[in-house]
Amino acid sequence: MPRIIIAALALAASLTGAAPAWAQMTYQPRVSFDIAGAHYSLAAPPGYCRATGAMDADFRKYEAGADSELLFALVPCGPNADRADYFLIKHASNFDGPGRAALLKQLAGEFPVYDVSKSNREVSADVGEEMSQTVGGKVDLAVDIRPRGIDSVCGYMGGSVAFTRAGRTGIVALAACVTAAGPRAMFVFRYLPATDTARLKGMFSEDHAIAESLRTE
Repeated sequence: MPRIIIAALALAASLTGAAPAWAQMTYQPRVSFDIAGAHYSLAAPPGYCRATGAMDADFRKYEAGADSELLFALVPCGPNADRADYFLIKHASNFDGPGRAALLKQLAGEFPVYDVSKSNREVSADVGEEMSQTVGGKVDLAVDIRPRGIDSVCGYMGGSVAFTRAGRTGIVALAACVTAAGPRAMFVFRYLPATDTARLKGMFSEDHAIAESLRTE
């Protein structure tokens, strides 16, 4: 079972007030990338561009301890973007090999017995400790991430991450798609600022569209 590790950038920005240096970018309908020498591409959601420069460096800094490789982030192309509105595209090398159909079949067997309470407790504690070190103060997290279904393209996990630090509170919604392009297992993560998870259905649809557009070149 892929363990969904919470990307820290949205939380770190919310906790510290530090935003990436968003700049106006030109939208490109398809984004190309490499994994182990093989070439892939995907369709970028309208209005979202591949993060570069300082933005890319920020995402990589907060993803350094994750258990999957960050390929790139997609952020709003405009200069006034919300820092908690983005996609992460990741390579999950631990699950490479069987291809999409076999991976989703594996998830179909694992989702019903997934220990939601145990996983959420562990992720809350582990990522809370990492965030405390990152921002230099105690951070309490309440993670509620759980399996949300499977279709022919994705295994879906999602929910919310609430945080408290020095009397400040906030919440980020997360929708994740576990999929594959050829032999390469991949994650598509969607993040939005949210007070609840009412928007998850639409976020999963965005994940699905990206995953469905994956191509080898």
